[in-house]
Amino acid sequence: MIQFEIKKFLSKFNIIFVSVMLFLNIAVAFIPNADALSEEAIAIKEAKKTLIEEYNSDKDQYLTDYTQYLSQKESNEYALRQSIASNSDITTHTLPNQRIDLINYGDMELYADVESIVNNANNYNDDIKKIIYKAYSIIKDIGSHDGLYAYEYQVGIISHYEKLLNLQLTPSLVSGWNEFFENQTSSILLFATFIAFFSGIYSIERKVKITPILHITKNGGYRLRISKSVSVFIFAIVLTLIFTLSPLLVLKFTTGLSAIDTPIQTIDIYRFCPYSLTISEFLIAYIFCKILFFLTFAFIIVLLDQLFHQDSIKVGISTLILILNYILFTREINSTTKYNLFSLSFVTPLFERYKAENILGCHLSYICLLAFILLIVSTLVITFSLLFNPFSKRKNRHPKIKQNQCPHSILIITPKSFSVFSFEFSKILADKKNLIVLVVLLISKIVFSFVYFTPTQNSEQYIYYINKIYGEFTAEKEQYIIDESKYVADAINNFNLIQTQYRHGEVDLSEYREALYINNYAISVSEPLDRIKERSTYLSSITNDYNNIWFILDEGIIKYVSLLDIFLVLSLIFINGHIFPFEYDSGFISILKVSRKGRHETQRAKYTLAIVMTSLFFVIFSLIDLFFLFHYYDLSCLKAGVMSIPFLSSVELDISISHYLITYKIISYVGYITLSILSLAITDIVKEFLKPAISIILAIIIPYCMSLFGINVFRFINITLLLSPTFVNKHFFTYFLSIILAICIYHLSCKKWRDIT
Repeated sequence: MIQFEIKKFLSKFNIIFVSVMLFLNIAVAFIPNADALSEEAIAIKEAKKTLIEEYNSDKDQYLTDYTQYLSQKESNEYALRQSIASNSDITTHTLPNQRIDLINYGDMELYADVESIVNNANNYNDDIKKIIYKAYSIIKDIGSHDGLYAYEYQVGIISHYEKLLNLQLTPSLVSGWNEFFENQTSSILLFATFIAFFSGIYSIERKVKITPILHITKNGGYRLRISKSVSVFIFAIVLTLIFTLSPLLVLKFTTGLSAIDTPIQTIDIYRFCPYSLTISEFLIAYIFCKILFFLTFAFIIVLLDQLFHQDSIKVGISTLILILNYILFTREINSTTKYNLFSLSFVTPLFERYKAENILGCHLSYICLLAFILLIVSTLVITFSLLFNPFSKRKNRHPKIKQNQCPHSILIITPKSFSVFSFEFSKILADKKNLIVLVVLLISKIVFSFVYFTPTQNSEQYIYYINKIYGEFTAEKEQYIIDESKYVADAINNFNLIQTQYRHGEVDLSEYREALYINNYAISVSEPLDRIKERSTYLSSITNDYNNIWFILDEGIIKYVSLLDIFLVLSLIFINGHIFPFEYDSGFISILKVSRKGRHETQRAKYTLAIVMTSLFFVIFSLIDLFFLFHYYDLSCLKAGVMSIPFLSSVELDISISHYLITYKIISYVGYITLSILSLAITDIVKEFLKPAISIILAIIIPYCMSLFGINVFRFINITLLLSPTFVNKHFFTYFLSIILAICIYHLSCKKWRDIT
C-alpha cells in the first residue's frame, strides 16, 4: 500500500511542479554567485588564501611585511600631498602592487580584507568576555535571585559562553558557508512545493467517489491512513533534503566551500553562536531542524486536506497562513518573530545567539522549547490524522430538502426570466461557503490595510522640518536647510570646546548647562536633518528638469504604490476557480455542450462574469486602501510633481502625483483583468481548481518575494509588475508578454470548450 501511495505522488503535475521549483532553487543559488567563477574573483580568493596562510605559518614575518607596507603607504601618501602642494609630478609617488594588481583591487584592499579576518579571529575571546562581563554586570544590578527569569537568563549566558573562552579561532578564509546559511529562497520554495504536493493526498479518492467504500474495506481505513502518512513522511524528508542541499552543491562549484572541520563561529552570522560545534556538526543540526519543521508543516497540510474537502478552502487557508506570517516577518514584529513560520524555516535565527524563554517564571532554552513544541504539535497532528475517520459516524447523510430549497443555498432560482449570465452569477453566490470565504478575505483585507497603512514612527523633529518647508521647492527653503545644518554642526562642535573649558573652570555651570541643552537638541535633530538634506539635494538636482517639485511627506504614497494586493488575487482565483469546474465535477458538461446556449453563450457569460467580479472586487479593495491612505496621511500634495518622491525617481515623467496614481490604477486594473482571464482559462483547460490555483498563486507570490530579497530572476515574466506597476513606464515589455500570454491561453480555452467531443 505504501508503494502504491508513493506512485500516486509521482503524478505528472507533481513531477513537473517539483522540477520547476528545484530549477528555481538552483538558479537563485547560482545567479548571485556566478561572478565567483570569473578570473578576477578567483585571483582575489587565491591572494587572500595565500596571505592568510603566510600569517598562520609565520606571524612575525607577516607583521613585518605588513608594517613595511603601511610605512611605504604612509610615505607615498605624504609625498603625494607634498607633490600636490608644490604642483610637481605626482605619478612617481604611486605605490606599486606586488601581491595582486587588478583594476579595482590591489594590495591595499587585500591587506585590509585579510586584516579584518585576522582581527575577527584574534578578537573573538575579547568579544566573548564582553558578553560575559555584561551578563555579570546585569546580575550585579538585579541581585542574586534564584528562580527569577532575568537572573537565570544571565546565568545561562555566562554558562554557555564561558565554555567558548578556550575556543581558539584560527584566521581562515570562509567560502560558501555564509551564502549557504543565509539562503532563504529554499525555504520559500519548499513552502510552495509542500502546499502543491500534499494538498491533494485524499482528493483522488474523493473525486472518484470511492472514499466511503475504502473506509469499509479491510485495508481502506486505518491502514490506508498509515500508508499515506508514511509516504508523506518519506517525501517530506526527501524534498527537504533536495531543496536544502542543492544550493550547497551549486556553491561547491561556484564560490567553493572552505574546510568543514573549523568552528561554526568562523562564519560571520554565527560568530556568537553559544554552542561549540564544527561546521560539519552544525550542518547536521541545521538539516535536522529543517526536516523536523517541514515534517510538521507537511502533516498540517495533510490534516487540512482531511478536514476540508473543497480544494479552494484548504489551499486558501494554507496560503493565507503563509501570507500573514510573511507580512509579520517582513515587518519584524518582535512579539511574533521568534515563532514565525519563516523565522523557524530559515533555522539561522535559532543559533545566532543564546536565547531563552520565560515559561511561568522559569528559564528555558529557546531551542529546547521550540523542539518540544514541534514534537508535540507534530505528534498531535499525526495522531489526529491517523485517527480521523469522516465516516465513523453518519447520521442521515441525505436529509430531506424542502421544495424549492437547495442545501447551503441562499438564493432560490426560478426558471423565469433569467439569462445565462444571471444564472452563472447565482451559482457563485448560491453556496454559503463561497460567501463565507469571500467575507473572510474581505475582513482580512480590511485588517491588513489598517495595519499596513499605519504610519511608521517618524521622529517629531522630522515631521517638524517637513511641515516647515512643506510645499514647492525654493532657494529660500534650500538655504534654510543649509543654515540649520550648519547651526547643528556648530552646536555639537562648540559643546566639545565648552565641555573642556568647564572641566578647567573657564566657564560657569549655567553656561555649561545652556550649551548642554543646545547640544542635546542638536543631536536629536541631526538624523532627521540629514534625511531632509538628502531630500533637498535630490530636489535641487531635478528642479530644472521637472515642474512642481515639492517638499512632501511621501510615506503613504510609497506604501500605496508598493502594495501587491494578495487578498484581491486570492479572491479572484477563488471566484474563477468555481466558474468552470462546477459543470465538470457534476458531469453536466456533456449535456451543456449540446444544448442551445451551452457553448458560445455560456462561455461568454462565464468570462463576462469573471470580468464583472474582478471589476467589482478591484473597486471595493481599492476603496479600502484609499480610505486608510486618506485617513492616516495628508494628501494635499497630489498636485505636486511625481518626481518630488525620490522613491519614484525612475519614473522620469513630468506629471503630477494625482495623474501618476490614475495611470497606476488603470494599468493595475488591466493587470487584474489579465490575471482573471488567465486563471479562468487555465481552470477551464485543466478542469479543476487545485492545480491551476496553486500554480497561479505561486507564479505571483514567488517572483514578488524574490524581488523583495533583491533577486530579479523573473524580470520579464513577472506578472506582479502588471498588478503593481510602481514604475508605470518601465516594464512595457513585461506588460505586453503578460497580456499576450492571457490572450493565447484564452483562445486555447475557447477552442477546448467549444469542442463537443
